[in-house]
Amino acid sequence: GSLAAIPLWALFISLLLPGRSPAGTIWVDGTANCTEPDGSAERPFLCIQDALDAAQPGDTVLIRAGIYREQLRIPSGTAENPLVIKAAPGNRVIISGCKSLTGWQRYKDNIWTTDVDHRPRFLIIAGRLVPPARLPREGWWSVKAVGDTCLVSAAPLPTSALQGFSGLI
Repeated sequence: GSLAAIPLWALFISLLLPGRSPAGTIWVDGTANCTEPDGSAERPFLCIQDALDAAQPGDTVLIRAGIYREQLRIPSGTAENPLVIKAAPGNRVIISGCKSLTGWQRYKDNIWTTDVDHRPRFLIIAGRLVPPARLPREGWWSVKAVGDTCLVSAAPLPTSALQGFSGLI
């Protein structure tokens, strides 16, 4: 093909449409304050998955600093045109499929509680994996029922680790 084979109206519309840079770079910034994100540097997507849904083989998805709590479905590129996903230069990006727990309250002694809306598979507090309930009954967590309360014994953890902390499940 030559340019003559491209309808003139298609070329004109592609020049008028806002959006990604011509190099195929799609931007993500979870803290952006834009009402109509399009993946451009000025109007980045808020979620990585939105950028991946818009990506084509050969595109680069650049992610600005932040913690992104998403479970991603990553499309494939090709050997000749791989899809590249990376942190923007100088940015620290954390992608986590975990949910953040807030609202921790002291139940009694070193036992803390917070409400959960699902049955967690694991609990991380202050960067440490906390084992499920077992004997001896310290340094453990349990869930009474889905939609109920998560109980955490903080015996091997500093009590300050739970005060104002958002655990991950």
